[in-house]
Parts: sequence; structure tokens; C-alpha cells
Amino acid sequence: MSSFYSSTFIVLLCFIGTVNSAPLSKEFSSSADNDIISDSDGKYAIQFGNDVKLISRGPVELILTYNTLVVDVDIKSCIGKVLFCYDSSKTSNDAREPCGSFDGFCGFQLIGTEDKIQFTKNEFLKDDLEDCTPIEMKYPSTKYCGVGPVRSCNPKIDQDGRTKIEIVNSECPVTIKNAKIYVPPTSTSSTTSSLDSDSASNAGLQWYYWILIVFGVLLIVFCGVCIW
Repeated sequence: MSSFYSSTFIVLLCFIGTVNSAPLSKEFSSSADNDIISDSDGKYAIQFGNDVKLISRGPVELILTYNTLVVDVDIKSCIGKVLFCYDSSKTSNDAREPCGSFDGFCGFQLIGTEDKIQFTKNEFLKDDLEDCTPIEMKYPSTKYCGVGPVRSCNPKIDQDGRTKIEIVNSECPVTIKNAKIYVPPTSTSSTTSSLDSDSASNAGLQWYYWILIVFGVLLIVFCGVCIW
């Protein structure tokens, strides 16, 4: 009879361990799913050291380290179209025109061929370009590779250095200098929901323990009666 009680106790311990591990498995699975979601955030732009590379069409929010929107692109080798629109606080009509569908935005635009390059409405021979340095977006105009002036705007930047851009074409490599991709903080409601979920899981686990205790007591009583 002592052997029977020992066996029953071991079976109950194994069952408790199995039930207790179920919520942990669910928790690890949930963590993996969150990693997959966060990995998909870089489909429009990627962080590259202290800079941000634009890679495909879509919206991006940036934090500008020095409160300046500075663009780096190899203009002389660019063959194709580049256009991104940036939220602006002070605009010029020529710079706004390529971004008419985005209210209050101005555009950084390049259209390159083998021997020519067009900046917004200005077209130049590539052989006439000087050595290219990064280009700062500012009102009323700026220079691209020493030529210009090319109409431009002041980017709209908040007190935290944050601004918004819309990537339209990125057929040539484009980099925003001294910038970081803005990542929104986790919302309070999301945290509260997670805590509620954990509480519900723990409550469910307590019910399992009660069922096990009742089942164990009944089994022991039943077996004791039969042996008696």
C-alpha cells in the first residue's frame, strides 16, 4: 500500500510540472512573435551607423542629430530617379511641386542619365559638376555638387529633432546624414493588456491546482476504501 501511495504522488508531481510548463511555452512563443513583428519595421529605411539609408517607397520618421536635414547621394553615378518628400516649415513653390500629394511637404529630387542630371527643374551636364558633398535642405535654395541655386525648403523639425519624410523613388542609393530612425515608445494600454493576460493565466493555473488536489484526495480515498 505504501508503494501505491508513492507511485500516486510521483504521478501527481509529473502532472503538475506539465501543467505549469504550458504557460511558459506560450510566453516564449509570444516573445518570438514580437521579434518577428519588430524586424519588419525596417522595410522603408535602415539604420547604417549614425546615418539612415532610404531603401523603398513609404513613410519614415527620423530624429536628426543636429537638427539639419543633410542628404548624401553619388550624383555623378546616379542613373534613375530619386524623390523623397520632407515635411517643411518654410517652403518654395518649385520645391513643393514634386510632392503635391503630400500637403506641406517639399521634395528632394534627382533624375539621372548617362551624361545629365536634373535637380527639380534644373538640368546640368554631369561633367560640369564639382566634387559632391552632402547637401543640406534649407530655404530658399541650396547647391548640388557646386551648381545651383536649386530651390529648397526648411524641414519641419520638432523640439526633439524629429521630422517626417515620404520616400517615393529610391533608384540610386540615398543616405540621410546624422539621423536615426524614430521608434515610437510602447503604449501604456499594451502593457496593461499584457499584465491582464498574465493575471488571467495565473488564475487559470490556480484552478488546475484545485482540480489536482481534489482528484488526488478522491483517488487516495477510493483506493483506501477498496484495499480496506
